[in-house]
Amino acid sequence: MYWMKTLLIIAITLSAATGWSWREGNGAPVKWREGNGGDGVQLNSKIYLLDLVESGVEEANSTDIAYSNSFFEKEVSNWAEAQMTPVPKQEIINKLGEIHRKNSIMAFVILMAMRKLDWAFINVPLKDLKDEGPYNVALQKDLIQLAIRVNKTIQIDKNSWNKMDSRNQTALIFHEAIFSLVNPNRDSSGLSMSAPRVRRIVGFLFSKKIETYSLDEMLSIEAPELRLQAFDNQEMIVSYYFLAKSELLLNAHWTIQVQTALKETTLVNEPDLRDSTAQGAERACALGTQSGSTVSLQLNADQLKLSLLSRGEQETEDFNLTNTFVHDLNVVTLQLEANLSPENCLQVINKNKRAILKQLVK
Repeated sequence: MYWMKTLLIIAITLSAATGWSWREGNGAPVKWREGNGGDGVQLNSKIYLLDLVESGVEEANSTDIAYSNSFFEKEVSNWAEAQMTPVPKQEIINKLGEIHRKNSIMAFVILMAMRKLDWAFINVPLKDLKDEGPYNVALQKDLIQLAIRVNKTIQIDKNSWNKMDSRNQTALIFHEAIFSLVNPNRDSSGLSMSAPRVRRIVGFLFSKKIETYSLDEMLSIEAPELRLQAFDNQEMIVSYYFLAKSELLLNAHWTIQVQTALKETTLVNEPDLRDSTAQGAERACALGTQSGSTVSLQLNADQLKLSLLSRGEQETEDFNLTNTFVHDLNVVTLQLEANLSPENCLQVINKNKRAILKQLVK
């Protein structure tokens, strides 16, 4: 569990990118979205991400600090184990931990986007999308296409991937995750992605600037549609993560509500989602076992959710991953059975707690 400042996410959209291609579906041609790609630069025998080359931080610095925590350790490890090609697990964990120190919600959103995207490492070269926009480095030859997003699948050139060090591999993962969070530009010719601003964000995250400069200010300039806004300084606990639903329950805790026969109500707030202890539930059980009392169990939380959706039914509509944050959410309320006794009260409370959590993660 980690403490963090409460942040309000008004709207974050994970959008598809620029070009269209054809595939066959049920015997008829249909369109699918071919998206942004990550570009690389080959210097000698190594390949570096363009984002880091432009920012002058393509090489790892010996003073790089590892910011790690058990939450990111667990989630990134699970993601890494599901990949068919080795990925720089520890580098990703450290970078998320570093971002978490500057903007906690941003770190969680990147992680959730990374988990929602499908990653495919392929053994053939990728075609050049020509979507990088202007760049300010002189090259002997064209850029190398490292990755392409098709709907929510990221295709990565495995041969190029193996020529990158762990720092640049990590930056490519972050490039794709962050690019998926940034809205495309829309005009009469269709959709276009602003690759340079995404490269500047990634370059900032992998430079020493993140230690002393404001990440919030950087995002407000380069990706104002993320609109991350702090509304208070209250500390918050990351309490529970429902991977199947891509939901993060922040500040999640149980509340036991007891109403006596005289209609007097008592609330017992518990600090997290663990089972109740005899000492913690003592007051609730003392009142709840009285004749005519009713006991309700509530799960309360602030909730962060990332879900895949498609806007509208038009053939040319783009796909979006929408991220929402709801403050002070009553997730579920359950009235417990009426025959509580001093002997079974704690057991009944904990039995229902586990049943609620089991239902939520399905």
